[in-house]
Amino acid sequence: MFTRTVTSITKSGKAKEVCTTIREKVIPLLRNQSGFIDEITLVSTSTPNRIVAHSFWKTREDAERYYQSSYQTVLGLIRNHLESEPTVETFDLEHSTVHKIAAGKAA
Repeated sequence: MFTRTVTSITKSGKAKEVCTTIREKVIPLLRNQSGFIDEITLVSTSTPNRIVAHSFWKTREDAERYYQSSYQTVLGLIRNHLESEPTVETFDLEHSTVHKIAAGKAA
């Protein structure tokens, strides 16, 4: 399994609005993407304008296909609420109790 982690800093007071957009508009779009498994969105308790979103994909290729075909659309839905461009990092998922993946079996 493969994970994309997107970290965003919203404009003051806009984190909840961004989370609503993710829930109502982005997740339905993600569900239509080949290989999409799950999305987890976090809002920092110490920096309330910081959002970290983790999307889970069956393969790296599925995540890259999403990035090439739909990421700019998703970014366009939230860009006006952000202080700057989000940072994107990618990871191979090593272990997950929620997704029932044992250590070393995710890739």
